[in-house]
Amino acid sequence: MELTPATANAPKASALPSGDLYASVETSSIKHLLVPTSGLPNAEGALTVARQLAQRTGASVELLAVFEPRIPPPMTARAGPAPSQCEEQDRCSAAELLRRVRRQRGRLAPRALWPVRFEVGFAPFVIAQVARETKADLIVLGIGRSHPVARRVGSETALRVAHYGDVPTLAVTREATRPMRNALIVAAGESKGDAIRLACAVLDRPARLWISYPHDRLEPAPLSSAAIQRAAFGTELSIPAGVELMAADAAPEDAEALIRFAERHQIDLMVMPVRGTSFGERQLISNIVVPVLRASRCSVLAVPEPQCAQCADVHYPPAELGKSSTPFISA
Repeated sequence: MELTPATANAPKASALPSGDLYASVETSSIKHLLVPTSGLPNAEGALTVARQLAQRTGASVELLAVFEPRIPPPMTARAGPAPSQCEEQDRCSAAELLRRVRRQRGRLAPRALWPVRFEVGFAPFVIAQVARETKADLIVLGIGRSHPVARRVGSETALRVAHYGDVPTLAVTREATRPMRNALIVAAGESKGDAIRLACAVLDRPARLWISYPHDRLEPAPLSSAAIQRAAFGTELSIPAGVELMAADAAPEDAEALIRFAERHQIDLMVMPVRGTSFGERQLISNIVVPVLRASRCSVLAVPEPQCAQCADVHYPPAELGKSSTPFISA
């Protein structure tokens, strides 16, 4: 293997040709996709969805391979220097990770020239930091283990990424091969406007958005899309053509009811708010995205509240502590 520097400053312009299918304004908000992958099957749905989004929006795509060494990096702010390279015993495993990612890219996106970025460190934190540094508009990654029961005892990388960062995270199931047209949105918190704009950009047309929002259960839910929009979002949002709004009969704070509703109505995508403007706040606040991501059988889009604090402000390692440039490997 050629010993060249890692692509820490790899070019972003690598999108597949856009089909001009969605020239509407909501697609212009997605310019750059970051797709973390380990090259394993549970990330195949994420690469498929990223390829479809790139074709539709003209966004650039960057793959991210994060190697977690046997000896983890320090997890306190500025506790020590960043590792300058992998340990000798880890190099074969790191090289195999990169080969898997490249093979997966060649199999699922053979015509794409997506760059592969290689980093070393604690994967959820590194993903959140790289997304911030590269100004990614959306992180697309695998949701984890295929069965919800197995996912409850898994590492929950997608959930940790949503907690660490301030970039929306789309956690995709391995089976996400059909177009996503049916979404359930929890309209709560300051991020609900961003949530519906992102959902409209991600979904294929025609699309149906089921809206779960706080309202008096004694009053009948509105039936028309315009009335639902006024009740859940106000009048400042513009709902694009081809998107129908429906009122969901599941309370936005009831995770079990939301998951049952999603299964009953064959929902392809659940859109959840991530409450709290910093990692520290998110550990103390009850977040509906936590039980949903752990138990959902469909893809989940986690949309954080705006103005998230930098990780260094909440006593987690700054950018240079979760990753390293790796001179022995070409990415």
